[in-house]
Amino acid sequence: MMMRYAGLVLLCLTLSFGCVKGPEERVYQLKPPGAMKEAQMVLENYAQGGPYGSEVEGFDRMIEKVNEEAPSYGAIVSDAFKKIKENPGSRQKVAKDALAKLPSNQQVEEPAK
Repeated sequence: MMMRYAGLVLLCLTLSFGCVKGPEERVYQLKPPGAMKEAQMVLENYAQGGPYGSEVEGFDRMIEKVNEEAPSYGAIVSDAFKKIKENPGSRQKVAKDALAKLPSNQQVEEPAK
């Protein structure tokens, strides 16, 4: 009797676990920020007193991308990054001045696909 009961429990457990689905797999596609947003994020960090770091190495690439994406703002970004490279101690003031000339983050248009 005990053997039948154990066999029945084992059979029920096997069947119930065989019918359970695993977690649903989801794929998320993340879009990197546009060059204009990236440049603004760097300038906002400097405007808030953030440190001068390794992002400086990417300034030239960022300037090129901003010129492609939003040519009317490329000169502003280029000038700001040039001044920051020349005198890192002035980065907070330079960044604030540049951000005042650029559209706010909410106004930056996404690049056309």
